[in-house]
Amino acid sequence: MIYRRYDAQNGIIRRKNNNLSNKQIQFLSTKNPKTFVIMIRILDICHELLIQNVTATKRDIYYKDVKLFGNSQTVDLVIDELACFFQIPRSCLNVIASAKGLVAGSLKIIQKDRSILDCSKTSCQVIQ
Repeated sequence: MIYRRYDAQNGIIRRKNNNLSNKQIQFLSTKNPKTFVIMIRILDICHELLIQNVTATKRDIYYKDVKLFGNSQTVDLVIDELACFFQIPRSCLNVIASAKGLVAGSLKIIQKDRSILDCSKTSCQVIQ
């Protein structure tokens, strides 16, 4: 697990992984302007998602600008760091985890619109 904390005084994100090694990330570094462009592009996409009141996965975002992002890990990292910067969960950016499998059994999911998905019913499907 990676722990992130935004240091507002110095304008950096402090990141610790399981080995407790530190890494600092500066948003406005002139050493790598492409990183800043990627952050702005992802913010633009998140803004669209919020305005349209729709959600997208990190993978969906990656495929919106494959040439710029280069690989999906870049998108994963930037989204997580933007959430840390704004001190909000990723879901507040309307970015959700991609589906990993199927669910069945005694489980009820309450969605944002307060509708309930009852997974014990065989006709229930979770669609993003």
